[in-house]
Amino acid sequence: MDLRPELLPRAVADDDLARVVHALRAVQWATDTGADPVPGCADLAAALRRPVDPTDVCGLLAGMTAEQAARELVARPRRVAGVTRAELIEIARRLSPHDDAYDAAHEAHWRKLFNLTFGPSAASLLYSPPPGFRGDLEDWAPTAEELVDLATRVA
Repeated sequence: MDLRPELLPRAVADDDLARVVHALRAVQWATDTGADPVPGCADLAAALRRPVDPTDVCGLLAGMTAEQAARELVARPRRVAGVTRAELIEIARRLSPHDDAYDAAHEAHWRKLFNLTFGPSAASLLYSPPPGFRGDLEDWAPTAEELVDLATRVA
């Protein structure tokens, strides 16, 4: 299904993404060597054109590579009014690694957009069943439709 342009990830120039990755690697190097990460965060803020919190950046880097963190930081979806059920299902399909439409390159965008629609942790339903789930957690792999239905109930 084609989505409206306002739901799609914004294009980020390769040079801009490379600047963010470079700044993140400087922060990562600083934290790995015990140096001050603040100068690297200043470069990161300039690359992103917005302020950043060094503690948040270091926390983000603790769980992912500089490239993954860069995609996370440049993913800035906006709340969109009037999103249809069909569009929500398509967003869930692009978010879910269990689906053929999974879009790994823009996963952060799809997760943030899904959470903007349903609440701050709605996308976590993809990996964590809601309270009351009776079954084997290893078998938990909701379809896009199930994910939208669950998020609607939880929201």
